Amino acid sequence: MEKADITKTIVELTVDKVLIDMETDVERSIRNIVDLGQNFSNGRFQKYFFEIAQKMLENEESPYYQHAKNIITKVNHETLKTFGINLGYNGCTNGAKQIRENEKKYRFNIPWTIAFSMKSPQNKITEYEIEKVISQGEKLGIYVYLIFCPTSKIQQAVYLLKKFPDCAFVIFLEGEFIKTQIVEELYKYHNFMISILSESKEFLKMAGFLTENGFLYAVHSFYNDNKFAEIITGDWIKRALRTSSTFAFLIKEKLCSFEVKKEVRNYVLRVREKQQYPIFLMEFTSDISYINQIISEDSHSIGFNSNGQLYTSAGEIDGKNNNLLKSSLREILKKNMPINVSGKSLL
Repeated sequence: MEKADITKTIVELTVDKVLIDMETDVERSIRNIVDLGQNFSNGRFQKYFFEIAQKMLENEESPYYQHAKNIITKVNHETLKTFGINLGYNGCTNGAKQIRENEKKYRFNIPWTIAFSMKSPQNKITEYEIEKVISQGEKLGIYVYLIFCPTSKIQQAVYLLKKFPDCAFVIFLEGEFIKTQIVEELYKYHNFMISILSESKEFLKMAGFLTENGFLYAVHSFYNDNKFAEIITGDWIKRALRTSSTFAFLIKEKLCSFEVKKEVRNYVLRVREKQQYPIFLMEFTSDISYINQIISEDSHSIGFNSNGQLYTSAGEIDGKNNNLLKSSLREILKKNMPINVSGKSLL
């Protein structure tokens, strides 16, 4: 058995014990989870994250402390274990190590996570094309994937959950309430977190159902210049706080101005620094990019739209060779993220 496999087994056994201990002492178990994370943290990102978590636990009046207790008591423990290990160990520890090794080997930067959009009615990419990319991504050390899709296509996402049990998925849903038969499919898997659109008509109904059934879930919204006031006044996050969601994601729209994005980012940082609300708020683009750069310097976030075309935070990148239907993931990364002789990415 390889060292990585032994370490993962030790982590799994320890998490199992912590989850059992939670039944009698939730607060102590939270501290044990953070201590466990620090003990197995090797990379910069993991150490940074758990240092923040320990600092948070010093203040028992912190809204984050209550938030952690709510998650532990309301979310299915098998989901907490599986998603947590897939994200924290596979994605941020072992996966990050693989990414750095493969960057040296192949001489191109490798992103920590990849996003896929299946939102368009004329969707050209299917779960099978995405499956090919994830299969290639795992070999490079990428274990975290973001799927944007309407609830009508949730079964395509379920196919991916089944195919890749070692990956962590965040499924960004839009549209009507999740039907019971679809949810029954989701019950079988624990390697994902759902995020629901706060502007959906049945937003609160869906959130209540997910809470009642022990799902790990988040809330998201797409913002532009017109939504700026609603965000910085706190009106938007108050809507998110009516749920038991773990995260609140603010996602910049294409036409949003640089100035508004910067102000929203500053607002998010202030809220987190003050530990102002019992929910973890993120400016999606900036925070994902920040994690990428901690794990691998000069790395960039990437995604593929519903036509299979590559995009980054700077926008869509044209060309058939930048389309997952025409090229392999390695070919796309080699073309767009080569590392030059100085060791810096050219993108």
